[in-house]
Amino acid sequence: MPNRLRVRVLRTIEECRTLRADWSRLVQMEGLGVTGFDVTATFEWSEALWQGFLNSAPQFVLVAEDDSGVRGILPCMITREVVHGIPRRVLSSIGALYELRTGFLVAGDADVLGCLFDYLRNHLKGWDTFVFRVVDTSPSDRALQTVAQRGHLDIHLQRQWLTPFIAVHQEPAQVLAGLKSNMRTRLRRRDKKLQTLGRLEMRLFDSEESVPEFLELMLAVETRSWKQQAGTAMTESERQKRFYALVTPVAAREDWFLGAALLLDDRPVAFQYGYAFGRSYVGEKTSYDNEYRDYGVGSALTARLLEVLSARGISAFDLGGEADANKAQWTDESYSRRMYVVYNSTLRGLLVKASTMMRSRWIAWRRPNAGAQPDSTTQADGERESP
Repeated sequence: MPNRLRVRVLRTIEECRTLRADWSRLVQMEGLGVTGFDVTATFEWSEALWQGFLNSAPQFVLVAEDDSGVRGILPCMITREVVHGIPRRVLSSIGALYELRTGFLVAGDADVLGCLFDYLRNHLKGWDTFVFRVVDTSPSDRALQTVAQRGHLDIHLQRQWLTPFIAVHQEPAQVLAGLKSNMRTRLRRRDKKLQTLGRLEMRLFDSEESVPEFLELMLAVETRSWKQQAGTAMTESERQKRFYALVTPVAAREDWFLGAALLLDDRPVAFQYGYAFGRSYVGEKTSYDNEYRDYGVGSALTARLLEVLSARGISAFDLGGEADANKAQWTDESYSRRMYVVYNSTLRGLLVKASTMMRSRWIAWRRPNAGAQPDSTTQADGERESP
């Protein structure tokens, strides 16, 4: 007889802890680099978010397995939103509270992913839309496209965007030489100006013991940043402060956290907060003292950090978020991500689908050149500055 897949549902974090080894194995099987997973796909990340933020939201973990063991894991939560005036119950990954390079924990196996989707549609109640993201050309993406091509899944593209990354030269002395010539010139000019102000030092933070000091440093710099005046600094958001206080010690304990600060005469003037995982570093948050804006303190810190990443064997600095003019000064390299939605056959699911399709047609009629663009109003890309 064939080795048939079966699905079971776990509903408590205590049950999920028995999956830690299998979870880690499936994360590693997605591969390294900017098309692989980052820390937001790990069990430790989901465990921290589950305990810190999801007490009131239904959570469950689907486990696909056969006689050989665990083949796939799908950690889910259900939240409530209003789209085009229609309330809906949104199914998404537990890590969706903050996620970057994630997808499906199925080791790129379309049969396993199809099995999990079949269970969602036929057995799991209480959701209207399933929203998820994948990195283009990743094993998760290839498995998803195979399932869709087999006719087993009707997926709708909501957004597509590019995320820049810096390819880090593996010889630390050559890191800056690998940057764009305009950026190298700008860095040298600004560094000379900075050196006239006082003593410069880059300080690294990567241990669990250093986390409280670094979080305080982040708050101090944010207080003096342009974000403070704009009302977007983490000092203005209790949710952001709670998020960093929750996940940073966990990441540091696993040797994933790496923070850096640029100090001028012992005063922090810029910081970079991120995670090293596999052979890539995600620059999750950065800020600088607005008093030193014209000196490029943020860029000066990034340049120094690149040399550290090179020495640690990191081959890619993932700048996160979407492409913009500032990131384009550093690199022309990028990878592509997509956000999809699957509509359930519930009344609200069908209403949201119909409303979204009608709105897309209306936009296409009003602006003919926009007809090929996916609708991007159903869910914001909640990342980086708003965990």
